[in-house]
Amino acid sequence: MKNNLKKLLCAALSTAMIAGSIVLPMTASADDTTGGNYAVTLDGNTATIHSSSNAYAIIASYDSDNGTLQKLDYQQVSDGSKINVPSGARIMLWDSLQNMRPLLIEPVNVPRKMWKFDFGDSDNVATGYYSVTKDTAYSTNTTKTSDGKKFGLLGTDEKAYEVGTHIDGIDTQEGQVVVVNSGKKNTVTSATDDFLGAVGGAPIKGEPAIEGDYPIRFSMDAENDHYYKVKVYVTGLNQTKDAVATVFSERRHPIITEEKIAAGETKEVKFTATLQNVYIKGRDGAKDFKYADDMLNVVAVGDNVAISAIEVEEVEACPTVWMYTDSTGCDYAALQPFFPLQNYGGTGTFLSKYLPTGVAISNQGDGGINATDSAHWNMANANIGKGDFVYVQYGHNHKDDGPLGYLKAIPKYYEKAHSVGATTIYVGPIDRHNTDQFDAETNTWKSTLNGFSKAAKYYTEVLITGGKTEADKFVAKAVSDGLDAGYEYADTVIAKGITAAGAKDVVFIDLNQPWLDWMKAAGAKVKEIRGSEVYEKNAVDYYFRGVRGGGIDGTHPNDAGADNGAYLFMQEALKLQTNKAQSAITEVEANSIKPLVTGMRSTATPYEVSETVVKAGAAPNKAYPDVYVSLLPTKYPTTIKNVVFAEDGTIQSVDVLKHSVSEKDMSAYGIVVITIKNSDGTEKGKIYANAQVDNTVNGTQTITEFRTSTDGLVLGEGDTYTAVVYRAKDAGGDEGLIVDTDNPDTYSAVYEPMTIKSSIISENFNYEGKTYSGDEDLAGNGNWALAGSAVNTGKLGAESADDVINRRYAEFASTGKKADNSSDGSFYASKKFDVADDSSETVIGTSGKYLIEMDLSYVSGGDLNFGLTDGIDNRNPGGKQSITLFNVASNGSIKAGGKEVGSINKGKWSTVRYILDMDNGTGTIQIDGFDPVTYEFSNYSTFGTVSPTQLTYFLLSASKAAVDVKISDLKVGTLEQEALPKKTITVESSDNTMGSAYIGEAGTTEKTVDMNDMVTLTATANEGYELLAWRKDGSNENFAFTSEITVRAHDTAKFTAVFTVSEPDKYNYLYHETFKTLTTSTLAANGWVSANQQSAMTVEYDENSSLGNYLRFGANTNSRGGEKSFGETYTSDNGLVYAMNIKFTKANIDPNEFAVHSGNMTYNDGNKNYGCTGGYVLYLKQTKDGAITANGQTTTIPNNEWVSVVAVCDFTTHKVNVVAKSLDSSKTYFDGEVDMADTSATGLSGLYCKYGKSSGGSVSMDNIEIFSADQYTE
Repeated sequence: MKNNLKKLLCAALSTAMIAGSIVLPMTASADDTTGGNYAVTLDGNTATIHSSSNAYAIIASYDSDNGTLQKLDYQQVSDGSKINVPSGARIMLWDSLQNMRPLLIEPVNVPRKMWKFDFGDSDNVATGYYSVTKDTAYSTNTTKTSDGKKFGLLGTDEKAYEVGTHIDGIDTQEGQVVVVNSGKKNTVTSATDDFLGAVGGAPIKGEPAIEGDYPIRFSMDAENDHYYKVKVYVTGLNQTKDAVATVFSERRHPIITEEKIAAGETKEVKFTATLQNVYIKGRDGAKDFKYADDMLNVVAVGDNVAISAIEVEEVEACPTVWMYTDSTGCDYAALQPFFPLQNYGGTGTFLSKYLPTGVAISNQGDGGINATDSAHWNMANANIGKGDFVYVQYGHNHKDDGPLGYLKAIPKYYEKAHSVGATTIYVGPIDRHNTDQFDAETNTWKSTLNGFSKAAKYYTEVLITGGKTEADKFVAKAVSDGLDAGYEYADTVIAKGITAAGAKDVVFIDLNQPWLDWMKAAGAKVKEIRGSEVYEKNAVDYYFRGVRGGGIDGTHPNDAGADNGAYLFMQEALKLQTNKAQSAITEVEANSIKPLVTGMRSTATPYEVSETVVKAGAAPNKAYPDVYVSLLPTKYPTTIKNVVFAEDGTIQSVDVLKHSVSEKDMSAYGIVVITIKNSDGTEKGKIYANAQVDNTVNGTQTITEFRTSTDGLVLGEGDTYTAVVYRAKDAGGDEGLIVDTDNPDTYSAVYEPMTIKSSIISENFNYEGKTYSGDEDLAGNGNWALAGSAVNTGKLGAESADDVINRRYAEFASTGKKADNSSDGSFYASKKFDVADDSSETVIGTSGKYLIEMDLSYVSGGDLNFGLTDGIDNRNPGGKQSITLFNVASNGSIKAGGKEVGSINKGKWSTVRYILDMDNGTGTIQIDGFDPVTYEFSNYSTFGTVSPTQLTYFLLSASKAAVDVKISDLKVGTLEQEALPKKTITVESSDNTMGSAYIGEAGTTEKTVDMNDMVTLTATANEGYELLAWRKDGSNENFAFTSEITVRAHDTAKFTAVFTVSEPDKYNYLYHETFKTLTTSTLAANGWVSANQQSAMTVEYDENSSLGNYLRFGANTNSRGGEKSFGETYTSDNGLVYAMNIKFTKANIDPNEFAVHSGNMTYNDGNKNYGCTGGYVLYLKQTKDGAITANGQTTTIPNNEWVSVVAVCDFTTHKVNVVAKSLDSSKTYFDGEVDMADTSATGLSGLYCKYGKSSGGSVSMDNIEIFSADQYTE
């Protein structure tokens, strides 16, 4: 009772003081005191009490701006007591709470912890401020605050990229440095009269930085789990112009965005920040890590923006919104130059723009996580306190467990928040914006995630009405009996109204439907700006992440989209205040979230994409800045591109490319040295260049002046040569330029010429009559053709010096989108091989060694494949069979053989040399003198059939990707192939009592042949046995399954014929297929066909079960149908049994389907790719993960699990008895009678299957059996 009284008295006192109705006795004369000895001493924020009697310490905290009382607290103390006190507080000692008699003559004032920074030149620093000049880099600044805190600018030195994006949310790539300038008003009398602003990016290795807005970034050391009130004074760097300012705090939490500051004016921007630990998932192979935040950050960016001063004050913990969210709500880094439409943005992050100034946020979210996450949840939840808010926004990543899994996971957030006096906010997820969600006629969007909103809303309302116990029962019911049963139970709880156990500290805010409604409105505005006659799905693309030259993300918003999402959240919270009288539940929710809308930044408005951006075209368009691509260093500073000898063997010229960025410094001139060798390999002599390779000039230099080590030295018949650039020095006099042997260094890789036996393509893009203005089409010239559904171009261009063309090229570009931007598209550019002298086509077959070489210059985008194909037509613009040599990915990285092998730099020319060795089955790629990378080329390193069998076109191809690449000096030719070695093939039987194996004629078990010769192997089983499989080199992996196979002797190998006891058929089958003897290449010939995607139908091997070979149908394409005709209709007077094993890996965007029919199947729009509509005997349909219908009846079959299906078909009643079980029969998924859709069916004549528009799902089947029903025994 006593403690309660004290709390009531203290609360009443606090209320009275805040209201101004009483005044604390702040001073006391000696007569007012008890005559004892009383004092308080301070050590930082620790107060030690010196008292001759028990007393009460009263701690009053005041706002530093207006002096109003913010908080009043008390503690009972005695002599020697130590208490923590906030900065700026006043401490008083009273004898009791009842008497309020002061024991101190004067209250003790706790000094405020404040740090002030004056931005500008060092000669204009205001009193009490620390100087921040354009040279005050955080990494190098040795000046610290009086309490030892480091401070300074980020991003202004060459090591800026090493800071990491997790510090202040700015992505700095190697080479990017921000240039900062100072400015001042005409008269400097205060800290806000001079300033610093970013004016752009510094040149990178002599190349100009991308134009745009660059940020000025400030950081200071601070304490983890502490709170800071910050004031940022923002103005214009040029005081005669307006500024447009965006200010971020911490990990890019926006405070203001694109606010106009009038010329000559200064804006004060205030916010409260907290530094908290964050768990961050590793990207690109990096490990996950904990970021122990100990830096307070401010970023200002925009047109003409400058910072004049920053003031920081440490304050007591304030209300904090702790965000737990996936990639749609988490923090993201911004690219440079800053452009809001090219960054990923999180709805949670952007709440800081609207929340009251005294509310902090800590975003603990991350990409790829869901509500079951523990690593991020546990990182800082111990710091959640009374008055805080726990914001929970998940759904996107519950792909495997859906809304039920989400519902099971979310109680922990409420339990923790409730236990410490915090409020939980469950947030319905924003939705995607994919093509299949959009209805162009009504301009509406279909939800894909409203099931998560429904689960969260129900959970919240059960908490509010029935309390935690009922909420737990609701979740348990949903888990045991399904979501629908759980919702029915929840309805009964909610219907009873709010009980005494009901929660008062939880609220549900839906963003899902408001987000879909907002997309409708945003799309309508874009339609109006465009002047379109129809609604277009891509109208909202401007609000989703995209970069110039790239595509648009279908799920993740950019800064503009995230800003609107945060605004919607605040509007929904305000609606609760307006509608609180509608229901008791609404009133509880309104009261719970009221602190977040009381004092919110009401003047803040969300981002709206400008007319300028919309009218520049579909996103991402030319209004977006170029994407910065770091110039990657070459191994050597130069590359020898070409060496030319005259017909008489005298040297004519050498072309040397000087790179702008290299791992090795070129600190002096270079000299070209050519070594000529006799046919026996002995040195014949050397040729030296008289003119230097200039280390100060980037680009190609042609050397034409030489001298020889011996008179008359020429390249004779049978001679060979190499060339190298060495470090040079000028010896003076007649000797001139020589190799610097005092400081030996090599400036290039060794150039070794490749002798092309016969040319297949020699393309320098020199066409008569062309102006090379950049707008002339390549198609129709030199056997070039362009095709594909995406918007694409192939244009001729040239580079000149002194009005002389020194390079001609073709620039290939594709948007990756169809002309109406409705969906993704494909791109193909091909050149037919040059015609040989005898007018027959030059063809690359399955043997030989070939050079494919070209100069490439990366512009933007990525995922462009370079390859060869067998021929093109209107139906197959990329050829029927093709091979990919290498791929140019984003940022100019090059991949070959499934791994990254190097890079080409943006705006620079690089030589890519590729050697395709079909005989040895290897590809070798070398980029600009880097070490060559050789990898196994699976098409030709095989013991099986080589494919393709002929190649007649050079091919560029891309799908769903925006690309822009220039090509020059393309060469394809035949190289001399070394003599191939002999290879030995051996065969054996696994057990000679079961069967035998031989090569060719019986008795031959070993044969040595030329490499890649074809060898026939035969296995003969003895009576009572059968061939299980062929295996190679002792492996347990099956190589082939037919008795006679033909192998390609690509290497020495041993093949074992593995036999097993033959098992008699269980039934007298009408049809039986185990896929044991089929391969992918023989499926079509055996009637397993897909008219539009045969490559999606493959024979696979299951190592994890006893199934062995099985058929898989699925690919990452649009919906495709496949079928198998039995060639006849199987019938029986006793009915038929159809049995099989089937597996659905996961649901696709469109349903996956399987059907058995009698020849009367019907399809959507008559198209087998669109799915079955009727005429089936048995029809299985997967609409979503785990949800299968059997002839319309619903059941649940787990993803990625083999299931045995037995269907007993009665063609008299047209009923089918279907049983679906796990392979071990331990689980029954379906057992019931269904109706045939085909009521005229008399038997079974074929199978049909379809995989839906793919998101990774497929249909697999095995052990297909058809037999008369009278034989069937369970």
